[in-house]
Amino acid sequence: MPNPTTIMIIDDDETNRYILSDLVEMLEHIPILAGDGITALNIMRKQPPDLVLLDILMPKMTGYEVLKLMKEEEAMADIPVMITSGVNEMDIVVQCIKKGAEDYITKPYNLSVLKNKIISCLEKKNLNSQDKDRLKNKEEYELHLKIYQKQMEEYTRCGDTGCAETQAKYGKQFPTAR
Repeated sequence: MPNPTTIMIIDDDETNRYILSDLVEMLEHIPILAGDGITALNIMRKQPPDLVLLDILMPKMTGYEVLKLMKEEEAMADIPVMITSGVNEMDIVVQCIKKGAEDYITKPYNLSVLKNKIISCLEKKNLNSQDKDRLKNKEEYELHLKIYQKQMEEYTRCGDTGCAETQAKYGKQFPTAR
């Protein structure tokens, strides 16, 4: 990837945070660390990351609660989230995926699996962003088309025979037919 991406690692276990941080750096991404959900949300509101690696079982605020709040806030709703979990937490992982998490990875972490899952999450995010841009452009085009159609209807209704006000208003945009 040409530009390094930022990946927020949210885990209350310092060892897990630093293991993931080292792996993320090895994959040439920039890690942002948070030891709890409250701190992470505050950081993300100021500096949204490209991806979040989120532990589920944390004090103060669980990963499930962090995910729920992220998906409710417009500025964070499109940030992909990958759940980091132990094998015995799979029922919670399934609930998180149902609530909007993109993927999960189990501990202990495998560099190759982590790399491919990160690539997949970031590619999906980019495709979603492109789709939103296309939709926005389409909506803008349709709005301009409606305005144009309304102007044309008004202009052609009056034609050459009157409605001087309409012709003055739109005359430069819609020259009189010869």
